[in-house]
Amino acid sequence: MLQWSVSNLWKFCAHCVLLFMFHCIVVFCKLQMANETVRSTRADERIRTTFMAGTSSIRAHEERVNETVRSTRENERSSIREPTEGKFDGSNGIVGCVICQEQLLGGDEVTGMPCSHVFHVKCIEKWLEQSRSCPLCRLDLP
Repeated sequence: MLQWSVSNLWKFCAHCVLLFMFHCIVVFCKLQMANETVRSTRADERIRTTFMAGTSSIRAHEERVNETVRSTRENERSSIREPTEGKFDGSNGIVGCVICQEQLLGGDEVTGMPCSHVFHVKCIEKWLEQSRSCPLCRLDLP
């Protein structure tokens, strides 16, 4: 039979205590890792939720910007009028027709462009046969 001396008994108990402590440390580490995984998953979910909320907010903002751009373009198009013809009265400070380089005289037949530039009717008609823009500022006409 095995003889237990006091010193052997103490050694055995010390080994058991060390083994028990080692086991406790391993269990504690596994629990910490499991807890960290749960915490990490929750953090990932929060990040994902925040990202998705930000993405939808950005999309909504882009849609508002695009709608504003669309409506601005529509307003610009609707505000551009066709050229209007009439008699030159000399009251608006315009001196001459830049197409033919002649002076505009009172009573001359003129065409006023949507951009407020004025030209002789015959001059601007020839111009508009070749181009659909104002000869001075290049504003596109409808």
